[in-house]
Parts: sequence; structure tokens; C-alpha cells
Amino acid sequence: MFRNGLLFTSLILLITLISLNSCDKGSEILPLDSNKRGTINETTLLLSYTKQQVDSLFDSFNDPLISSVTPLYGLDLYKVQYNTPDARGIRMTIASGLVVVPRGTTAPMAIASYQHGTIIKKDRVPSSLGGEYIINVIFSSLFGIITVAPDYLGLGDSPGLHPYVHADSEASAGIDLLKATQYFGKELQKDLTNEVLLFGYSQGGHATVAMHRELEANYKNEFNVLGAAPMAGPYDMSGVMSDIFTSGEAYSKPFYLPYVLLSYNMVYQVYDDPSEFLNPPYDKLLPTLFNGTNTGQPVDEAMPTIAKDIIHPEVLSAFETDINHPFRQALLANNMYFWTPKAPVLLCHCEGDEQVKIENSLIVYNSFKSRHAADIRFENNGNHLHEDCAPLCLFDAIIFFTELLP
Repeated sequence: MFRNGLLFTSLILLITLISLNSCDKGSEILPLDSNKRGTINETTLLLSYTKQQVDSLFDSFNDPLISSVTPLYGLDLYKVQYNTPDARGIRMTIASGLVVVPRGTTAPMAIASYQHGTIIKKDRVPSSLGGEYIINVIFSSLFGIITVAPDYLGLGDSPGLHPYVHADSEASAGIDLLKATQYFGKELQKDLTNEVLLFGYSQGGHATVAMHRELEANYKNEFNVLGAAPMAGPYDMSGVMSDIFTSGEAYSKPFYLPYVLLSYNMVYQVYDDPSEFLNPPYDKLLPTLFNGTNTGQPVDEAMPTIAKDIIHPEVLSAFETDINHPFRQALLANNMYFWTPKAPVLLCHCEGDEQVKIENSLIVYNSFKSRHAADIRFENNGNHLHEDCAPLCLFDAIIFFTELLP
């Protein structure tokens, strides 16, 4: 049974004051004054590219936009494993990420952090040179700055289920990779500034806003956010995304729904067992499919035509009628627009996005404008599907970063 609604709401308020991340049984309890966040366990050199090899890599993708980019630097790509809090802020656990270092630079370098989109297979992450790692290669080779990509908790080397679209753990895992990169930069005898650029697509857009909010709220003395480019993210979890999940209409990526339900139940401990909120056979089948060895396709194939049919009718009814339902409160806690950014923000989306509706970005844009944020921009790249929109938004981010970097 889910916990008392008032108690749960109070717990949400308490939890949001703590950095959240995924739980690793047997790991060290996290002291509140811990200096271990972002400390490095190990680093591994994955690849080294000359400038000419980077150019050949771009051509090999047979994408006219990528092929049009002219690399300016060779690169070294590292996997970094580091320490960070778990999803509930109770214990230390480990996380991993990619760090891309340009070769031959002498000027002090900023750090750009790219947050990747939805992944459920543990090894399809940037630190394993999963598909999105090329974005870090492009930005490092173009700008001559270090770029990093957190794998997030529960992916890469991190144990357990990934806390999907969970803002606080997206922020803490990403910020602790920034810390780890500063430590690593000293080992490499690279001169790093405290300046940070943030960008990410899809779930990575959500994670980018989460990092930006946390950095400006609590890390002003450690990092200076030059700007952020969140792209096509699910920023309105309790509104736009919830309406999609409960609409009763077919959805192109139905596995998003159980990913959210299982993740939020892990973090917020709403129910004791999936059988309390998922219908059979999905209560037994779906948790096993999120064991880190599958892509989204097997989950989609196991789902009913209407995604919400996996949920007990009485649970769905309670969710739809009770503003204090624990799952609704969890979604509200992960909305990304009730704050005011100080650094410039470029929001980018496509009106044809069938997975993450453009209304997510419009809500953020209008909220930031109403709060009198200093520099908020919005780019609608037209009637393109979610995946087709990504390269268009990434090139907008390149132009945006060009304006911000000296």
C-alpha cells in the first residue's frame, strides 16, 4: 500500500533539500560534510584521435551536418569512475562518465557538460562510447575545451536501476563529474577555469535544467555557468508528460511509462512491490526487462497497445483524482520550471516532436520569461520528429556556445 499522503508530501519536501541518487547496498554512509563527492576511483584512456582522424570519423557518419564540421583539435577520450551520492541521498555509490580532452591546447579551458537522452541498456552510455559520445567529440574538437558526459546513476558502472528523469540525481551525478574532471585536469596538467556550459537532448534536456538550477543555487562559489542549452526535454512531468501517459492513446515509446513508474517508486518508496500498482503479467515481467541488459525495444514489444493499461485501474483512478497522490507529488517534484536562471538559456524543440511535445519547452520558456530571467531564447526548428530534431538543435547549441565563449 502507498504511504500516507500527508506524510509522503512532507517526505518530498525533505528529500528535495538533499542531493538524491541511487542506493548501493553495503556502500559507505554519506556524511553531510563529505569531501568524497566527485573524487576519482579510476580513469581509463579509451581512444586517442589526431585532428585528421576526427575529420575521418565525422565523414564516416554519412550525415551532411556532421560532415560539414571542421575539427580543430585532436582528442583523448577517457572513462572516469567517481564517487557520488545515491538516489535517496543516503549512501555513497559510484558513477561513471566520459571526459574528452583536446590535445595541444595551452589556454585555460572551460568545461562543457552534455547530458544524454533516454537509455536503459547499461553499456550504451558515453563512457562505453555509446552513440551520443560523438557529440562530445564534436564540441571538444570545435571549441578546444574539455567536454564531459555523465552516464547517470544506474547506468555505466553505477549499480541498480537508473532513476529516470529524477532531477536531483541527474544534477548531483552531473555536478560530481564536473568535480571529478577538475581533479583529473590537475593530473593531466591542464589548466581549467570554473566556467561551465551545459547542454543535453531529450532526457538530457531535463538533466541539463536540473544541473543548471542546482549549480546556480548551491555551487556559485565553485562553478560559473556561462550558459545552458536544454533541448527537447520532458520538463513538465506532472502536466504534459502525465497527460501523454494517461491519455489512452497509442504512444511511440510506451516503455517510458514503466521506466518512470519503477524509477520513482525506487526513489520515493511509494509502494512496497510493483504488484501494488502494475497489472499482471506486467508486475513481474516489466521489472525484469529493466535489468540493464535490454534496449527499449523488448520493453515496447511487451507493452499493451495503450500504455496506461499496465496500471491497476484503482491506482490510475486515484492518481487522476487526487492531487496529493504520491506519484503525482513525485512528478511535481521533478518539474523543471519553477525557478529563475541567471545565465543565458537557449531552449530548442521541434513542433513535430511525437515523443516529447513542444509544449514542455514552451511552458519553461513562458515561466522563465514571467520570472524576468535575463536572457531566455527559444528556437522552434519546425515539423520534425524527435530524433530528426536532435542535429538541428545541436547546431543551434554550437552557435549559442560560440557567442558565450571568449
